[in-house]
Amino acid sequence: MKKFITFILLLNISLYAHHPGHEENSIEQKKEICIDQKDLHFHSTISKTPKVGQLSTLLGILKSSKNIFPVRYKIEIQNTEHEEIVFRAETLSEDGNLNWKYQFFDGAPHKILISIFDNKNQPVLSDYFITEVESVEPPFFSIVRSMVLLLIITAIGIITGYFITYLFWKSKIANENINN
Repeated sequence: MKKFITFILLLNISLYAHHPGHEENSIEQKKEICIDQKDLHFHSTISKTPKVGQLSTLLGILKSSKNIFPVRYKIEIQNTEHEEIVFRAETLSEDGNLNWKYQFFDGAPHKILISIFDNKNQPVLSDYFITEVESVEPPFFSIVRSMVLLLIITAIGIITGYFITYLFWKSKIANENINN
């Protein structure tokens, strides 16, 4: 029983361990998108380092000498650690400005893909940047309380299982005594 409890404790503690391959990323780390062409100027970035659970603002400014307004922004956020898309959105901008708020739920780096389409639904540009998201550690008391709760639930399950097994064993012996 002591080995089982020790195993459960170690398993719970390992869930809070840091992922070792998190810092090394083979993808080019861009913090913003800056495109300057002859008739098109675009700059986009997240205003500050995002933190898990807090709103982050994605700012973008599109300036064009051609009349391509209004433009449609497509925003896609991908978790680079698990390589899965966590959010997709579209928004219409009359003047080319993008002011969009998003809340990250994971402390992994995220790839933010921005695609811009003109008023004729033709793609103008598409580019991405990667932003590191600052994770938040739960308070130590919450971790301890969660582990104790898990251990209590596990102990109650084990005791209930032993009690039910004992009742079945007792009724089996009673049935065998009646039959003999």
